[in-house]
This record gives sequence, structure tokens and C-alpha cells, in this order.
Amino acid sequence: MISRFQPADRSRPTAEQAGKASLWVAAGALVVALLLLWALVYGAREMKESWKKKNELRARETLAAIDRALARYHRTYEGYPDSLQRLRGGEEGRPEVAPPERARLLASELAQDDFESSGYRFRFQAGPGQQRWAATVQLHSSYRLTAEPLKPGGSADAFYYTDEKGELHARQGEKAGPDDPVVE
Repeated sequence: MISRFQPADRSRPTAEQAGKASLWVAAGALVVALLLLWALVYGAREMKESWKKKNELRARETLAAIDRALARYHRTYEGYPDSLQRLRGGEEGRPEVAPPERARLLASELAQDDFESSGYRFRFQAGPGQQRWAATVQLHSSYRLTAEPLKPGGSADAFYYTDEKGELHARQGEKAGPDDPVVE
């Protein structure tokens, strides 16, 4: 007996239906791929900006630490040293009994006149010499300290400058000097 009701054969789509379904799947995969690519590019850019900001923060912290050590040296000896190497030995402690040639105010890795750290190059330069001496060290009336990105726009954007006044100046994209805005 033949039934009047015969269900449609849904197990096999027609070629047209299969083609439309394939297009929808391909379009969906393309959308997902584009979203993933956008997230990857956006995430990488955000990660780079975060890395640059961390480098800039570390540079400001390093400059502040060196400034504090130089201010303490000045209070003790009434002048600034000819080189940051005079401040080395901070890891040994007891700066109150240290000689001016090795004041023990800075960790040795920071007690250099020219060094690189956290995407920056730091440079120290003593100002004019005074007639005063502290033991065998000629004292100076001023100094300048700069921090410049190793790869401007890559490792960081901000350039920094500080001197015996203890104010940190910054400029985006080019060398900073005493006339640039003070960073809080």
C-alpha cells in the first residue's frame, strides 16, 4: 500500500542549497578571521603603547633616583661630583661613612655617566668646576642629566632632562631641555 503522505527527502540538499550554505559558511569564517585579525592588531598596538609607557615610567624613576643621590652628595660635600661613578656602592650601604670618591649613594648599575636601561640611554654631564675639593674630587656647581629613547617612537616617545634644580622636563619626540614643561 502506498501512503498518500510521503515525507520530503531532507537528507540530501540540492546543489543550489549546498552552494548557498557554503557561501554563508565562507562568509562567516571570513568575518571571524577579520575580527581575529583586528583584535590581534589592536592588541599588539595596545601592548606596544603599554610597553612604551612602562619604559617612560622607569626612565622617570631612574632619573629621580639619580637626582636624589646627587642632591644628597651636594648636601654632604657642598658640590656635585665630576662623574656618577663617585656615587657608586649604594648596595654596600652606610653612605654616612663613605668617602667622596665612592659615596655609596647609587647602585653600581646606575652610577655611570652613560648607560642604557629600559629602552633609554642616560647621560650625565658635570657643569663647571668649582675651586672647592672634597678630598681628591673636584666639586662642580651644576650638572645635567638626560634620558633619550634608544628608538624614538619604538621603545618610548618622551625625552627627559633634569639638572641641579631637581625639576624633570619632558618633550615628546625630540631632545628635552630646561625650557621644556616640567613633569610632575
